Amino acid sequence: MNNIKIKIAENAGFCFGVKRAIGLVEDALKNSKEQVYCWGDLIHNPVMIKNLEKKSLKIIDNLKDFKENSVFIVRSHGITLEDLNLIKTKTNNIIDTTCPFVKKAQNCAENFKKQGLQVIIVGDKNHVEVKSINSRTGNQAFIVNNPKDLDKIKNKLSRKSGIVCQTTQKNSKLEEIIASLKKLKVDFEVQNTICLDATKKQKTVSELGNEIDLIIVIGGFHSSNTTKLAEIGKSKKIKTFHIEKAKDISKKWFSDSVKVFLTAGASTHPNEIIKAKKIIKSLTF
Repeated sequence: MNNIKIKIAENAGFCFGVKRAIGLVEDALKNSKEQVYCWGDLIHNPVMIKNLEKKSLKIIDNLKDFKENSVFIVRSHGITLEDLNLIKTKTNNIIDTTCPFVKKAQNCAENFKKQGLQVIIVGDKNHVEVKSINSRTGNQAFIVNNPKDLDKIKNKLSRKSGIVCQTTQKNSKLEEIIASLKKLKVDFEVQNTICLDATKKQKTVSELGNEIDLIIVIGGFHSSNTTKLAEIGKSKKIKTFHIEKAKDISKKWFSDSVKVFLTAGASTHPNEIIKAKKIIKSLTF
């Protein structure tokens, strides 16, 4: 019989923003007489999305597939102003599930732009959230993901800059960017718009010590915040596995005596964490 000890992160799983988004969509599906559409995944959780689709949520990849006068869901990652204005020409029934932390980042970027600052967004330029933030600057922001990106734009930073972050970024990355800006002697102001939930989840993993042999991170492979948790675990030289569903757990990851830390991204349903614990405890060797 194995001797596996499991520790579950207190803050693992659904965050406030995800709970809110799911609640708003489920209410719409229950009460609306019109078809409910979401452009792209509401959250980065394939299992949850399939459940919502079973309840008649229609996920579309192209706005051309949206039927006029239907219900349109603005997903939790936000939407660009250009796309929002386009949707407003097709329907008045818009339900905005944008995460409040994403809204904060959007507003901070917009305010920096109004103040005449050069906006810099720390994040992934291809992520829908970053695109939504950039649209609030008239798509004039510089998007950087590492100090090397700053080298490419340093000659364009002649005026004061305003820094905001993709909400799921690591604090260590923001600190890296700030340190590089100081070396470049750039005048700047920072609004740390990293989500508090993401920060807590990351801090919990980063503070793990030698008492943990294995980290299992549950969450969508396309989830930025979940991916960051796995990256932090690997950076600590702890054996780390990122899975989407509890059933993805493999017996070969475990030894006769192992201490496991179980955590999950903000879009992961608590049931998946419970299932994962049950699967691990059932392992025998």
